[in-house]
Amino acid sequence: MSATEVVLGVIFSILVVVNLVGNTLVCLVHPEPPVGDFLCKVATGGSLSWVGTAASVFTLVLIAFERYYSILFPYSNKGRLTPQRAKLGIATSWLVAVISEIPAILVMKYNASQKICLEDWPNIGFARAYTLATLCFDFILPFTIVAAVYTKVIYHLWHGSNYRGTHISLLRRRKKVTKLLLFITALHGVCLLPDTVTYVLSYFGFQYGSIAYKVGTVLVCVNSTMNPFIYSLQSERFRRSLVELLQCNVAKRVWLASGFQRKRDVIVINDSHRQE
Repeated sequence: MSATEVVLGVIFSILVVVNLVGNTLVCLVHPEPPVGDFLCKVATGGSLSWVGTAASVFTLVLIAFERYYSILFPYSNKGRLTPQRAKLGIATSWLVAVISEIPAILVMKYNASQKICLEDWPNIGFARAYTLATLCFDFILPFTIVAAVYTKVIYHLWHGSNYRGTHISLLRRRKKVTKLLLFITALHGVCLLPDTVTYVLSYFGFQYGSIAYKVGTVLVCVNSTMNPFIYSLQSERFRRSLVELLQCNVAKRVWLASGFQRKRDVIVINDSHRQE
């Protein structure tokens, strides 16, 4: 399951980078409507990062339930997260995330006077209803479920388990994994909360684009890059895999460089033969 979380973090980081690049270019080369409106909807308006954020939250719920069933019901296949179920769960998370962001994507347009992508709702009431629904569905509800699930897991591991003998090491590993996932989830929530709240408050008189909004955006970007560092500090397996990956890349570069040098040597030899 850690590999799934790593893949999720990589995908989410890519989405945030694409969104940041898009929002930087929007001030420089963004075309006027209707092409500008289309770009705001699909790339430069921030839709990619919002979808990635929602999908990551839903996937954290999936991971929490995986921990719940694997620890409280270790011999049952009911909640076992097989590779097929993991793929289905992640795909469902992304599908639900896309559906939840469709209203915001549809009203996103390019504001030529301010030279920025903005949501253009037909009525302020619709905007307030949608942002409040987003706060509840994409943040409050998922993290409430995660908190309830991890509360049961923590109680079972620290107070309700009866591990003895050789099972003590298994208990320690499970505690370590649970603490790691709980920390990642808490960090995720802390980083997303300011941006989510400022988005909602922007339709209740709060200035969208203020210092608080910028801080929230920075926290979202920081969150998208934190997981690899956290895994490197906590997981020996992840560190080993990362080192192997880096060594593989270095070896590949050396091999390519040596191959290029051999080609140059052949060319030099051929040229010398021709001159003779």
